[in-house]
Amino acid sequence: MILAIICALLFSSAFLVSVAPMRENPVVVSVTDDSPAGHAGIEFGAQIVRVDGQEIRSRNDFENFSAPAPGVDVTVEYYYSGELLAKEVVSGVTITQTASGLPAAEAGIKPGMVIASVNDTLVRNDTDFKRAMALTLPYQTVNITLLAYMEATNDFDIFDDITEITLGSRRDYYLEVAPDLVGPDFQDVGYLGVNTAYIGASVNSPEIILRRMAHPFHGVDDLNSLVSSSLSYLSLPFLGLAPIKSPVTDLFTPSGALAWIPADVFWTLANSLYWIFWINLMVGMTNVLPAVPLDGGYLFKDWLDSLVRKVKKDSTEKEREKYVVVITYALALFVLTLIVWQIIGPRLF
Repeated sequence: MILAIICALLFSSAFLVSVAPMRENPVVVSVTDDSPAGHAGIEFGAQIVRVDGQEIRSRNDFENFSAPAPGVDVTVEYYYSGELLAKEVVSGVTITQTASGLPAAEAGIKPGMVIASVNDTLVRNDTDFKRAMALTLPYQTVNITLLAYMEATNDFDIFDDITEITLGSRRDYYLEVAPDLVGPDFQDVGYLGVNTAYIGASVNSPEIILRRMAHPFHGVDDLNSLVSSSLSYLSLPFLGLAPIKSPVTDLFTPSGALAWIPADVFWTLANSLYWIFWINLMVGMTNVLPAVPLDGGYLFKDWLDSLVRKVKKDSTEKEREKYVVVITYALALFVLTLIVWQIIGPRLF
């Protein structure tokens, strides 16, 4: 555990703080299946520099630039693995996620569909979508125009199966998931229950991506944010950020005190430090599980034995041993069942 902490400190506080972004343009962090970006072949790690000839310097630029009408092709220029590429992509605000039980999911709207209009208001970018929703009322039935990828035409066409939808209440939703955000000035409007991104590509600034690795506890001010930041740091392998490799390494360059290290050697050392941290932490946490034959199991058994001695003062040594063995192995079996269930459970349901 001590080795894990040392390696985490070296990874974040020595290596990653000595890294600077090559460019300020937003980076694609996820691409929705069946979205315009997905069908165009834009991938995780692409750094957007221009769309439809307009410079894109920030996440806000990408989400709110002067986009053409939805369904029209735009040229997206981006860096990927050090090369400047260009792809023709269908323009439009795209659904990236629908929340179960809310209007969009209930109506059959799927991730990857493009919102062309809501309540007869054309939706070109994220600002248009927010304005259109702000003009609706809770539980109002509104017209909606969607575009979906059609294999028959190999293009995005109007999805005729859904032409109107009954909205939910934004206030009711937030009262359920984040009641602290519902104040006296909270505006209650219609609610679809979707996340969106222009062309289906969610982006973030390279500085924020770097901060997640170099300053994982930035802005932590309570227990919830501490737990969230810790889990985010541990989940870097599942976010495509560990091992750090191309195209992510092409977004940054070693700088500062460690700028003298060749880039390939620098990233090899950085990745080694993170994985030594991660593996040792996982081994250490596994070893403290209260399950024999792990060390945590024997510690639990010794503690349980001392507790039984205090509670069952009149019992014999053999009786105490029986209590301890039954409880210890029952707990070990329970822990093993939980671990195995994580593996087979998702495959059964």
